[in-house]
Amino acid sequence: MQISRNPKKVELITTSREDLFFMSRLLAAGLVPEVMDDENFPLVVSIRGTLGAGKKIISDSMREYFLGTTALSNGLTGRPGYDEYWTGQIRGKDVELSYIDAAWLGGYSNNDLSSFGAHMVREAFMWTRTKGGITFVQNDHSLEILNKAGLDIWIEKEGVSNVDAPDRAPHSPLAVAFKEAQLKDPENEWIRYVEVKVADTRLVDAPKFLDAFAKLKQRYGGPR
Repeated sequence: MQISRNPKKVELITTSREDLFFMSRLLAAGLVPEVMDDENFPLVVSIRGTLGAGKKIISDSMREYFLGTTALSNGLTGRPGYDEYWTGQIRGKDVELSYIDAAWLGGYSNNDLSSFGAHMVREAFMWTRTKGGITFVQNDHSLEILNKAGLDIWIEKEGVSNVDAPDRAPHSPLAVAFKEAQLKDPENEWIRYVEVKVADTRLVDAPKFLDAFAKLKQRYGGPR
């Protein structure tokens, strides 16, 4: 897997929990076979953002797109919310769909993953993989993840400070629209500013994935 020098990014405003589910499933639907079948370079999906923003929805929804709720619940191993593993066949290929929340630093079902830094947890976790598929890495704010993530997703919730990174919404072209959405519906606890960046060369020019990108921008890319 190579990281493109010309990644593509969409900036979005979602207004419900269901929006995050829809966004995640649409991204999963856009993944081309090449990105799922490479055992040497599985797709790395980095998920970051504010505490309580709903980041875990991304990995759960993308896995459910491929497996369905029943198959996922029956085949998932590890410690829920810490390190999660699923191995099986998708489209006739043996793959792994794995998840790590690097912020915990410890308490994983695999004690060998514990470390003093999120990036070290992620590195140890990546070494456990033996098949293609998707690796979901949540809460690794190290600079190195930028060179590893083929898909980078940032979810920001207003009013909650980011410990490991500065707010992005105030510096976005959608900054005014994000504020207006909150003023319009002040009781809505699920208004989010979202950035999705694709840098994996297997996806960045793939028409199928770019179509999913375009649909996201059309649906959530501005005031409604």
